[in-house]
Amino acid sequence: MKRYNSPKLAEALTIEYVELSAGVYLSCAENMICEQKDWDNDDPSKNFDFTAAPFWVTTNDGRGPFAVYDSEDLSEYL
Repeated sequence: MKRYNSPKLAEALTIEYVELSAGVYLSCAENMICEQKDWDNDDPSKNFDFTAAPFWVTTNDGRGPFAVYDSEDLSEYL
């Protein structure tokens, strides 16, 4: 398993998601792909390619998903 220099990224690999702030969540690609299977067919992200990045930021207000490749990318959302 790849090691990440951010506690938030490491945590996202072990649990369903990490809440970064109110309504803003970090998830690993594996979790997003697993959850995606249960989404409604009319969900705009139903056919999104979550294999493109190791992590994703999503929001309650529907913005995103936003790709996160490393701690530098993640810093934009903290």
